[in-house]
Amino acid sequence: MRKKKAVRLMAVLLSGAMLLGNAPASVAMEGEIPQENVLEELILEDDGSSTAADEGNSGEAEEKTELGIESIETVNDPVGEEEPPVEGSDKPEHQEAEIRAGAQQILMFTMEATAENITVAWRSSDSTVAECGTIRNPDAAKGETEYSCIVTGKKAGMCTIEAYNESDSTVYAAFDVSIVPYRVTGCIGTQLAFTITSEVLQEFDFSCVDDALTNATFEAVDLVNSGGQTIYVYSYRIDADKLYDGVLKATGKTDQTQKEVSVTVSSHSWSDTPTVEKEATCSEPGVQNVHCTVCDAVKEGSEEEIPCIPHTWNPEATIEKEATCSEPGYQVTYCSDCGAAKEGSREEIPCIPHTWNPEATIEKEATCSATGYKSVHCSVCDAVKAGSEETIPSTPHSWKTDRTVDQPVTCTENGASSIHCSVCDIVKEGSVQQLPATGHQWDSWKQVTAPAIKTEGKDQRVCLRCNAKETRSTGKLPLALDKVKMNTPTVVSGDHIGLSWQAVNYADGYIVYRKKGSKWTKIATLKGNVLAYTDKDTKIGTTYTYSVRGYVTENGKTVYSPSLKPGVSIEQKFYKDAVKMRDATDLSTTSIKIRWTGRKKSSGYIIYRKIPGKSWKKLATVGKVTSYTDKTCDSATTYQYAVKAYTKNGKKTIYSKMEKTGAAAISRMHRPKVTVKSTDEETAVLKWTKQSNVGGYVIYRKEGSKGKWIKIKRTSAKTSSFTDEDVESGKTYYYIVKAYKKAKPKVGIMEPVYSKYYKKKVKIK
Repeated sequence: MRKKKAVRLMAVLLSGAMLLGNAPASVAMEGEIPQENVLEELILEDDGSSTAADEGNSGEAEEKTELGIESIETVNDPVGEEEPPVEGSDKPEHQEAEIRAGAQQILMFTMEATAENITVAWRSSDSTVAECGTIRNPDAAKGETEYSCIVTGKKAGMCTIEAYNESDSTVYAAFDVSIVPYRVTGCIGTQLAFTITSEVLQEFDFSCVDDALTNATFEAVDLVNSGGQTIYVYSYRIDADKLYDGVLKATGKTDQTQKEVSVTVSSHSWSDTPTVEKEATCSEPGVQNVHCTVCDAVKEGSEEEIPCIPHTWNPEATIEKEATCSEPGYQVTYCSDCGAAKEGSREEIPCIPHTWNPEATIEKEATCSATGYKSVHCSVCDAVKAGSEETIPSTPHSWKTDRTVDQPVTCTENGASSIHCSVCDIVKEGSVQQLPATGHQWDSWKQVTAPAIKTEGKDQRVCLRCNAKETRSTGKLPLALDKVKMNTPTVVSGDHIGLSWQAVNYADGYIVYRKKGSKWTKIATLKGNVLAYTDKDTKIGTTYTYSVRGYVTENGKTVYSPSLKPGVSIEQKFYKDAVKMRDATDLSTTSIKIRWTGRKKSSGYIIYRKIPGKSWKKLATVGKVTSYTDKTCDSATTYQYAVKAYTKNGKKTIYSKMEKTGAAAISRMHRPKVTVKSTDEETAVLKWTKQSNVGGYVIYRKEGSKGKWIKIKRTSAKTSSFTDEDVESGKTYYYIVKAYKKAKPKVGIMEPVYSKYYKKKVKIK
């Protein structure tokens, strides 16, 4: 006795619907497999009968159906006890499979792994109908169980495909294969979708009679994987723009295989019965059209209007506004389908009677100064009943026991008091009394303005009750000034002597004196609060003594402060502080002009130059000038300049300091030479000559001669061309290209520097 081998048989069929993809309604297939694919497993029992597989495989079935794959499985399970072998009793049940002519399908079955690999071969009963191609046997050592073969449909007909053991000719699986023709039909003016299968990934060339349908457009390629093998499914569309009934041939560019698809393009077949596109209602008409029975296209000029149906009026009117005792209501009849109001159905609902309150409402309370009144109101709408108004008599005054101050008493004015009503605040007749004024209560005198030489002093006192103020004069100070205190003189810029002093109270100005040798000379009279003076009439090597006196004039009389003796002295020396640089300006690609602040006592100046990051070098020595032009520059180069002043004092030469940074400038860059051409539609190609020492280039453009310049591109120094694609055909554009150097804040160049430019014009193709 031996156990039967467990075999699962699966035929993987490519559905015609899947091969079409999402085809439009105008496409019909002949001989295609139904789109609703089902993965069905059939269990072969001992007696050869079959049953549906358990629900555990339903997930796999749904997944393969979405891919457009129809699978049929057969399983020979071990059953019951061991039975003696019977010759020919292990023949598998034949399964049906359908393959499209010219297409490939994967036929597959599974078999439990054995200790040794079993080599399975495949054969066709009629290779002119269906041909067995690539086969794959699993590796039992890896636990693989799937055997597969790619079968190609050759022509319409029937044949049997078997999988068998080459050693003992045992048949493990058998398929009755039906080869059906592949036909695509549709109407003229639509698109037809079709698919082609191949074992290799490749492109196809198409041909047909008169080249009527060779405009096939590739849509997508899908994969069908089963039994370890792959089939490529190519989706195409063609425009059905002429009548045709024939064969479309596809030739693979890689394996030269030929595929055929029967194509029929016919005229529209219009339906005898119109299709209702929109149902008519009682408020809007409907629409109907005539459609093609093949592609569902709408026939031109077939649209017709479906008249509105009659309204269905409600038997009872709808109350839109309820009637009240003050306003009437109304009701309207409506359609129960569309809610439209029936013309002329509005009807008024009369007002209902008022409901009068049993007690009157007090409209105004009576007081001790005025009467009140009351009336009867409706409890619903608050309307007043005609003739119901009634007067309420006024009440007596209620006089206060304490007197009220009507006018407060002040230091200078009398006050008054009286008796008031506690309800209406009226004054009781004959109750007014006068209150006498109190007089001021002064505080002590206080100084508000100190006396001065030209102005009187003032004192003031304030009343503690009413805050009134009283002022008195305290006179002026005697006409006199204090001695002027001078600060130490200094040698200042321009080889001058700078003087300063401290202010003296009340001085109208100051007089400056200078002594050379033993003689004092007045050298300046300064008006106002001026506290400094620069003596410019000095000589190097000479000692000078200075004194300052203040003065004040009042009522035609002038008084001076005491003189400062012996005064303050200083020797005039050469001013050694750094010469101040004014600016540096580029004049050309080879020259830069510099300017500085001059020194009157200088004999001349020494000019220094350097490139940032390097050492200062002496450039030139000049006389008593304050500018110099350096004509030894390289183009597009940054230079710093500083100046020292010097003077001759006998045989000795004295030098000033110079600024650490000085003034900086960048020599001018050469203008880039530019060419611009329009070689293609809607493009402009710019080219320019590269410049040395530059940081990059900036490109500007304007549209037409009256347009505005806009910056369109910034490039590196290595770039010498640019293609502008943001232009329109037929328009004229102007371009300029500027070279630039970046700013150098460390040396005082705060903004980028740009070259001059050439302007070029081009008309776009």
